[in-house]
Amino acid sequence: ISIGDTTVTLTTTPIDIIPDAYIKIADDIYVVTNAEYKDLTSPVTVKLSRPIAAAQAAGVAVTVDRSCADIRLFGSARGYFYGLNVPNSAQSLARNITVQRDFRGSYVYDVYAQGVRTLKVRGCNFLEGAQSGAGANIKVVDGCRDVSIDENTFENNITGLTNVDNNIYMDATVSATKGSGNKFYNAKGDSIRTFKTTALEMLNQFPNNWFNPKIVNPFTVSTNVRVSTIGNNQVAYGSGIPDYGRWKRGDIVFNDTPSVGSPIGWRCTGSGDQGTWVSF
Repeated sequence: ISIGDTTVTLTTTPIDIIPDAYIKIADDIYVVTNAEYKDLTSPVTVKLSRPIAAAQAAGVAVTVDRSCADIRLFGSARGYFYGLNVPNSAQSLARNITVQRDFRGSYVYDVYAQGVRTLKVRGCNFLEGAQSGAGANIKVVDGCRDVSIDENTFENNITGLTNVDNNIYMDATVSATKGSGNKFYNAKGDSIRTFKTTALEMLNQFPNNWFNPKIVNPFTVSTNVRVSTIGNNQVAYGSGIPDYGRWKRGDIVFNDTPSVGSPIGWRCTGSGDQGTWVSF
């Protein structure tokens, strides 16, 4: 291989060279940008460019808005701020969303979902996520319910490196999650980060997955409350007011370690991160 500023010459090579294919030269990664070449029998020069820079990532590949239902998404998304964004509110929720896509080079999140009822992420390939330097392949928050994450591959990057903090991030308000047959190759932190269940419960909810031995903690479970959903509000049990997650006015945490003189629980009076709470 002889290297120029923007080209590389390949000698006789019985392989296909197609646009968007990667070529690794020393520690640099390049992308083929010109037309397809098949079954090379003589030297050929192909044009190269560097992979999309984080600053160039913008927009959203797909937004599934409030009240949408029965949506199936296929194909691929590359270099977007979010690959899939599902914004919702308590009054208007997206329902029954199925995702089968390849995601590459998203700036923050490949899949970001709020309050979805029945979300299926299946057979996706997540590559080079969190180009911003922090983020997750999948983040589900704000009361998502009935979430299935199956047969996906996370961060099997040609460089062996990753920017994602977690492959899957779920806040305390998410319920009825499960997943199997996934392959977790890399994450800066934990492959699965949840604030809701115990480690044993997580193993039961996510059985038969493969974790690269280099991942120190496949699961991290951080919790001081256990959450259920009644109507449009969260009802939880714990030893004190929540120290994480998004909460909204009207949510309740019942004291599960009561004693003489201690409150029955705490009620959220102001929505937001961690919420604002008063005892009762």
